[in-house]
Amino acid sequence: MSTKLPDDAFEKYVAMGPDRSYQALAKRLGVDKRSITRLAVKEKWIERLAKIQKDARAETDRKLVGDLQVVREQQLRELRFLRSESLKVMKGLPPEQAIRVAAALNVAWKHELLLLGDPTERSNNLRERIRGECDRWLIPDSKEPDSSSGDYLADDQEEQ
Repeated sequence: MSTKLPDDAFEKYVAMGPDRSYQALAKRLGVDKRSITRLAVKEKWIERLAKIQKDARAETDRKLVGDLQVVREQQLRELRFLRSESLKVMKGLPPEQAIRVAAALNVAWKHELLLLGDPTERSNNLRERIRGECDRWLIPDSKEPDSSSGDYLADDQEEQ
């Protein structure tokens, strides 16, 4: 086997994707694995790859944030248009029909507040919901498991 490694060995290693390994690269380049390992240690491939992956994740996150912002802005424009049109339509309607438009308008306002980051009724009640789930699923120390069935005994069914 040849021991001459190409200058772009690291780039080829990175390009191998999730299936990359020193052994696979050595086989691909027709060299000994030890040659790849020595070069990788010398050039700090592990650290370089970690930095590349970190930078790629950060760039992806930046793009996702930008995409999300574009979607939110579009949704806000649409909601504001819906609100404006609903108010126009509501002025000329009899009260029975205006109530239906007002309900749609209320939904639009809630969505707009949600998009702007205002907490919703649901998020305001989150603490109470978590506490309720903890009470529901966590077992007090006073109740011991029934060793035969794995069930927990109620206070009135304690062992005698």
